[in-house]
Amino acid sequence: MSLTSPPLVKVSPGDPLTSQQWNNIIDALGTLYDAFNKVAGALDVTVKVKGAGTLLKDALVNVLPLSGTQGPPRAAIFVGGGIDRYRVDQLPAGTYKIVVQAEGFTDETVPTLTMANDGSSQSVTVEMTATEVLVSVPNLFGRTLGDAVTLIGTSLPIGRIIDAHGKEIPPGAIPDDAKRGLVLNQAPPPATLVPKNTGLFLSVSAKAEFTERVKVPDIRGLTIDQARVALQGSQLVLGEARDFNTSSNPVA
Repeated sequence: MSLTSPPLVKVSPGDPLTSQQWNNIIDALGTLYDAFNKVAGALDVTVKVKGAGTLLKDALVNVLPLSGTQGPPRAAIFVGGGIDRYRVDQLPAGTYKIVVQAEGFTDETVPTLTMANDGSSQSVTVEMTATEVLVSVPNLFGRTLGDAVTLIGTSLPIGRIIDAHGKEIPPGAIPDDAKRGLVLNQAPPPATLVPKNTGLFLSVSAKAEFTERVKVPDIRGLTIDQARVALQGSQLVLGEARDFNTSSNPVA
């Protein structure tokens, strides 16, 4: 908040303090008390897509004062949960302009909004007009990959698919076994409005892979031939063997 200071004058040690200078100090303190005690209200801005009524959660909402007494511009913060609105807390009394911007939408402006002196809150709804055809992303969580592809159809392309093992699955040639995997994650998230050519990212489950394990036999004290036989009995293969007592060369 911008405050107008009374005309305070610096003095040197030993200079007399006049009644006017003292009154200026009192006025300055009074101005500070008034500023701190002034009641400020909250401003809530709901942003929706025009014609669809869908909430827009990735907009930029700026609140601009129309005079110099309300301080600098403020950016509203989106509050999720059960609120789903952009909010500016402790907004001083005065008149403001609200400018809302979002990618893929035309800018919208609320030319004048007045915050009252009693600290009461204000709410306003802004509808945004899309500059291109938008598609709502369906909820694919828990569906099989095959069902998800059918549900999406031609409305949105699938840009990338990765299974739980980190393996890439080609969207244009999905194997039958991969179609039975379940969708574990998706981006953009469900109900998001995106341009029609936006590619989806899907993370799906994968068939469990098991590696057979065997117990390694104790071959300490055995000859090379005895060790080889013992390892073969456990379906293991003898690798490189060295005689560390005589040479660093491999033992045949």
